[in-house]
Amino acid sequence: MAIIEAIVQWDKEVLLALNAYHNTFWDFVMAAFTRKETWLPLYLIIAYLTIRRYKEKAIFILPLLIVGLVLCDQGSNIVKDLTERLRPVHDPEIGAMVHNVMKKGGHFGFFSAHCANAFAALVFTGMLFKRAWHVAFMTIWALTVCYTRIYLGVHYPTDVLVGIAFGSFVGWGMYRIAVVLDENFMRLRKPIVRTTRLKNKGVFLVWVVGTTTIATVMLVIWKFSHYNML
Repeated sequence: MAIIEAIVQWDKEVLLALNAYHNTFWDFVMAAFTRKETWLPLYLIIAYLTIRRYKEKAIFILPLLIVGLVLCDQGSNIVKDLTERLRPVHDPEIGAMVHNVMKKGGHFGFFSAHCANAFAALVFTGMLFKRAWHVAFMTIWALTVCYTRIYLGVHYPTDVLVGIAFGSFVGWGMYRIAVVLDENFMRLRKPIVRTTRLKNKGVFLVWVVGTTTIATVMLVIWKFSHYNML
């Protein structure tokens, strides 16, 4: 019990310490970065590269990724209802001290579905594409999404960490299923899921689309902020 209380106290202290660093510009940037719609170009380029590289095998690869994301969402909702751990913004002890930018969200926050989804996508595509530079960008992206949840005051660090662990496990599991399906039902068709890697051009496209999205969001918000339109 004392250990749990110590973890809870650490959680609150770290949340307040990280959440305290904010300004108007970053409020809008983090609010944009946390939204799934912002990253639609990245999702589309990943889907395109999967189809381009794996051809007809994308018929089962992409649905497995989608199933993994659904599992992360629903798994998070189930655990939230079971644990009933209040989000920082709803916590009567520290809620008034938490910097909140967007909607406060549902009352319960353990664990973060955003973080689980981000790391499921990172692990699944990382194992699928097998390129270090792809993993590097997806790691930056996933950690950014995770940080937004703390910045916006809607999740504690442990909500984030458990979301990362759960999502990573789901991403790994979905990839393993993809390998099993490939080797048992499509083993005579190439490319082979277990050994195929994304080409250099594909990795370059992920970086271009991802960094362009980031730069565009920040530039637009900076322009609006510069002309006092925010």
